[in-house]
Amino acid sequence: PTSRARSLGSPECGGLKRNRTREIAIHRRLCVAANEKKFRAATVKEAMVINEVVLVDKKAGSKDSSLTQSDICSMSDEQIKARFRVTLDLRRLNAMQLVPKSAPDKSGGYVWVMKSDIASTSRRSSEITQSQDGALSILRLWPPSMRKFFVKIDLSDAFSSVHLDDDLWPLFACRTIDADGIECLWVCTVLPQGWRYSPVLFTRVVGSVLEEARII
Repeated sequence: PTSRARSLGSPECGGLKRNRTREIAIHRRLCVAANEKKFRAATVKEAMVINEVVLVDKKAGSKDSSLTQSDICSMSDEQIKARFRVTLDLRRLNAMQLVPKSAPDKSGGYVWVMKSDIASTSRRSSEITQSQDGALSILRLWPPSMRKFFVKIDLSDAFSSVHLDDDLWPLFACRTIDADGIECLWVCTVLPQGWRYSPVLFTRVVGSVLEEARII
């Protein structure tokens, strides 16, 4: 399926509401993720849905949790990765619905549309949620027939170890502001935590790996 934003030429997005220290920390962490091939710099045309970035400070609440802009800028990439984690807030994307293309488009097929774009007569109730099963809980539900052999699977990155088709990248765009105040756009290139379809896709990928191991 293809996707479209609420208004042509303008990606669906939310406002940035962060202090400068957090903005710089988010940008640094996204740069690290880009070096790991989990994100990629993007253009405005490539950003269809811009999602808010959620920054998690692993030392939040500790006595040394306070950081200044200078502290963030002086930290190495390894320190940034060890200190922070970033996820995308995909509740806006999860609210999108798949609907048939309307006339005069005669190509058929479906498009992803924001709920606010759908006529009231065709709207269906859709629960907006960010919660979902994690990788470990999914594997615990695996059929017993698939547990009769042993295979080692690296789940250190869980969902983010699954790479997305580039047609889906525009749905997982985000923006950051660097230390010089320049706004940057990114797209996520791996399966993101929080998307409603991530557990299904992850299950299929792991299932394929386990099936191949069983045959071998």
